[in-house]
Amino acid sequence: MSNHAKEVRLRPFCRVMARVVLLACILSSLGYAADWHQWLGPTRDGVAPGTPPVKWPDQLTLRWKIKTASGASAPITAQGLVYVQGQTGKEETVIAVDLEKGTESWPWKHPNTSELHGEADEFAPASTPCFHDGKLYVHSMNSALVCLEAKTGKELWKRDLKAELKKKGPAYGPAASPLVVDGFVILPVGDEAEGSAIAFDATKGTTAWEVKTSAPGYGSPIATTLSDASQLIMVGLNDLQGLVKKDGKYEKAWDYAFRAGEGNQTTPAILGKDMLVITNESETHALRIKQADGKWKAELAWKSELNGKMASPHVFDGRVYLHAQRELYCLAGENGKELSKLEVPGEYCSLVRLGSLLLCQSQSGSLTVVDAAQSEMKKIAEYKSMDGDAWCHLGVAGTNLLVRGRSEVRCYTWEGGK
Repeated sequence: MSNHAKEVRLRPFCRVMARVVLLACILSSLGYAADWHQWLGPTRDGVAPGTPPVKWPDQLTLRWKIKTASGASAPITAQGLVYVQGQTGKEETVIAVDLEKGTESWPWKHPNTSELHGEADEFAPASTPCFHDGKLYVHSMNSALVCLEAKTGKELWKRDLKAELKKKGPAYGPAASPLVVDGFVILPVGDEAEGSAIAFDATKGTTAWEVKTSAPGYGSPIATTLSDASQLIMVGLNDLQGLVKKDGKYEKAWDYAFRAGEGNQTTPAILGKDMLVITNESETHALRIKQADGKWKAELAWKSELNGKMASPHVFDGRVYLHAQRELYCLAGENGKELSKLEVPGEYCSLVRLGSLLLCQSQSGSLTVVDAAQSEMKKIAEYKSMDGDAWCHLGVAGTNLLVRGRSEVRCYTWEGGK
């Protein structure tokens, strides 16, 4: 074949590839290529894909802000829409907001019949929705699991778990965020006496399997691999429980007594191939999960009086990061020894890692950028991100930073800042 013929045949392919690259660039600029589609982000560990700026600006650029219903649920984003769960009076809502423009696309509204309604604002929704395969899964204050069509907000199916199980749910309201694994939505359910881990078919909402557990807590489950086994880590009211995959389903394999907090529980972080870290308001435990003689067990590897209080721990490069009461701590992963600490504002601070940087969104309304490349942390920049409290977890999608206060969501970018 002549070079000219080859060139002619390659032209259509090159045009297609050019369009693909252009589309990828456009999607990336809007945050599509780096969606923050669930609790703690794409891999449910507080790690944001993407590259931080070479130099952080003096000020962040506010792209938009929008008033929302009250809630402690974190904002998420997928395919150009930001989703926010909340409640106003006797109505629970989910809204979809255009990531580029900040305009509302659709609302989903549902009566809030929760027995907690009418008490304090802190009983507003605390569970964070999960986007998967064009659908949005919502754990409502009514202890219902709802599946919405993500583009339109149309309700596809709903399971009224309180009515089905005849359980009141956690005393402070549901807080566990849905997790999608292998085509199933995983959710802990029950009351202060007993519970279950249930897998719902993500398309139909039918129950695929159920494992009896202890009373469900206020933390969210994670899926991981520990000691070469696929495991679901469930956060109970007074313990952690590990479910190990067998024949396409999961069965309870181990538990570990740990009271993670009353109404404010953290999500475990994975440390290496066989360890996880959990913290509460008084101490931090590192557990080694292993199998011996055909039985699984969780052994305490180390514990520290340093703690993350209500902030989920973060693991990076073999180190453990905790925030509590204006202090950010860096601990050695092998023994829990304090390596460094840094003053970071706030009683509570959510931690998101972008490259080797920790983005620390404080409840006091400030965003602090910390260099965590070495064990000795360094503060790079600090910004005012919200007027008033911002207890919700930070979301990061592309160059977009999603900050939520009690009744407002703001979208910032570091591009174009002064």
